[in-house]
Amino acid sequence: MSYKGLTESELNLWKENQSKQLTSEGFVEVVYKISDPNLPKITNPLTANNQLADLSNVSIIAEDQDRIVTTYATLEQDLWKLDGSKITKPSNTPYEYSGYISDIICSVDKVFSPTKPKITITFSGVVTILRGLTVYWGEDPNDYPTDFTVYTYDESNNEISRNVVSNNTKNISLIIKKLVNFKKIEIEIGKWNFPYRRARIGKIFIGVNRKYTKTELLQFSCAEFIDPISAELPKYSIQFGIDNRDGEFNPFNEDSLLPYMMERQELRTRYGYKLGNEEVYIPGGVYYLSEWSAPQNGLSASFQARDILGFMNDIYYNGKIGTKTLKELAEEVLTAANLPKDRNGENIWNIDASLQTITTDAPLPACSLAECLQLIANAACCTIYFDRQGVLNIGKLDSTPSDIVIDDNHSYSKPEISLDKQIKQFDVSWYSYAKEEGKELYKGTFALKQGRNEFMIEYSDIAQNITASLPVGNVSVVVSGDTEYYAKYCKLILISSATTSCEVIVTGTAHKPIESICTVQNRSIGKMQSLKNSLITSQIRAEAVGNWLKTNLGNKKNVSLDWRIDPRMDTRDILNISRIAAGNETRVLSSKMSFSGAFKGKIEGVVIQ
Repeated sequence: MSYKGLTESELNLWKENQSKQLTSEGFVEVVYKISDPNLPKITNPLTANNQLADLSNVSIIAEDQDRIVTTYATLEQDLWKLDGSKITKPSNTPYEYSGYISDIICSVDKVFSPTKPKITITFSGVVTILRGLTVYWGEDPNDYPTDFTVYTYDESNNEISRNVVSNNTKNISLIIKKLVNFKKIEIEIGKWNFPYRRARIGKIFIGVNRKYTKTELLQFSCAEFIDPISAELPKYSIQFGIDNRDGEFNPFNEDSLLPYMMERQELRTRYGYKLGNEEVYIPGGVYYLSEWSAPQNGLSASFQARDILGFMNDIYYNGKIGTKTLKELAEEVLTAANLPKDRNGENIWNIDASLQTITTDAPLPACSLAECLQLIANAACCTIYFDRQGVLNIGKLDSTPSDIVIDDNHSYSKPEISLDKQIKQFDVSWYSYAKEEGKELYKGTFALKQGRNEFMIEYSDIAQNITASLPVGNVSVVVSGDTEYYAKYCKLILISSATTSCEVIVTGTAHKPIESICTVQNRSIGKMQSLKNSLITSQIRAEAVGNWLKTNLGNKKNVSLDWRIDPRMDTRDILNISRIAAGNETRVLSSKMSFSGAFKGKIEGVVIQ
């Protein structure tokens, strides 16, 4: 059994810790990756000399994926403890991933000689600049080399740089050096930390992978917000400050990381407690760098990061008329957003199966990619939220209460409860269309240069069967076959043989929207609440959305509370707040958490009756 990364025994210890008036020592970690997403691809497979037959596997060692490195028993001095922690090699393949393991063993002096273990990473093209390299050695904390060298080579295999590391004392090595204009990297291991050991590498990250703990974090806060009816977009964000006295982010420091930072670089958080004799952690979330500041003479550097929706602000013009499922529309939008993959190379989104059964005849309007998803989720009676692995979910909220209870040991104040204004009825608009064939949708004159000319034009109406035509007798301008026609816009491409001007007329079958309203009664008095979503194109869907709104907003009680937050809590969880009437539970819609040696925060939510 596992709960947010906790085993059953760890979960029991965590709950016991939370039940106390004073919890044990708490921890926060921020893991930050500095790399270039546009690096040339690695030529597969990686190569290595003197690999241990069968077990060693370097082909995927530099892929940015989360993998468990299996530690097989390999008959090395003081490494094979008879405590069951090592796995005996199976008699048959396939074997579990174990990274690179050398077939040669270092001497009593810990030196590899005359042959030194070496891994070679070759890229498909020249890498203009790389901020550094991160190497994860053996799984045992004391299993690492003390001396190793990182070489870079150009396309002609000439050595460009040599970074010699001596007296290393860590099993994760950060080579924070600017590597430029190379095509190949070699990591050569000269000396290990213990005698009679094999060289081991579990993973290589092409870039700098830094972990900041509460020792380096001067400030940390996290905020989350969801809207259960998708009337607003969710927002997940973190802010933190780092001790910068060593100049790691000083813009005038030669080895500063600042010049290599860019938006969309990934950050991951973890939260934990000291439980018994061990530090136990759960994943916090996945975020992408959005803002940073590091004054030249400042002692700290500050950072902000948020969910991937923050980078879905481009306008989506590609909506087309035709019957499609809401799942198809969502996939088109998410594909157009060109989102990064997860560490297993999979899409970072999950769409509820119910969207496959809901259709619409309407095109997506021209709005941001994020707003397109919001319209789709709203029409499907779904909520947009993120899980702790950074996966964007469009789905139903779980109705199962969590085991988190907020009592007097957890809260700093009594919960504040307020009522929304009463709603008499929900008026949900739905749309059908009247067609008008052969309508002129656009007429305009374009100033053209010789060659290819590209324009974006907007029609007077949404339409289909669209064509762009030129005046009769025109011989110098043609409409390119690459012209793209959408429901409300056209990416018009004109090819001209000379500098000139030309009139263009766009015609097609216009679709005039006809609005109808489906009313769902809520109570005898109150205000009328309307909802207009162009993707709702049937009375049945409008009624379903109206009843969904009634469930969520019909008798809404809002709750806010300051408390000693449990990091296991997710925004969207259902909690038991002991000071609220028995039988009533609260769904969390907004959460703010800070850490300054201990966790504390504030939640806002709605009472579920």
